Amino acid sequence: AALTGQVMTLSQEKAELTDTVGALSTRENEVYYVIGTRKELVDRGIVTVEGGTRFLIVTRTGETLVPARVLDPTQFTRADRRTLTEIAMPKADREYRIVSRHDIAYAEAPVLNRGKFKGSLTITSPQQFWSPSKYLIIVEN
Repeated sequence: AALTGQVMTLSQEKAELTDTVGALSTRENEVYYVIGTRKELVDRGIVTVEGGTRFLIVTRTGETLVPARVLDPTQFTRADRRTLTEIAMPKADREYRIVSRHDIAYAEAPVLNRGKFKGSLTITSPQQFWSPSKYLIIVEN
């Protein structure tokens, strides 16, 4: 009777540990991505514009889009990096570029020039691709 009680207790503890490991694994592999126009991403507080100078009073030159210092996960699409292999762009005919610190070298996409691409983004090395940040920000040009 005592052994049966111990076995039941150990089985219950094992189940609890399995649940904990599963939850930790899910949380560790959780990533977020967002795709939008420059205006949408700035308006939603996902990116900010840094630098730049006025040129002939009409336009600004040298501006750079950078991720906001604090990112809100609710503004992004949540995914699991173990299963997310492809991200389709909303408009296949438009050009896109990655604003966050992710390296396009760990993904496949029809790369145009200066890091711009079209179509969809296929992540070939998830571990390396997601290592700079859990938040992928893609802007439509």
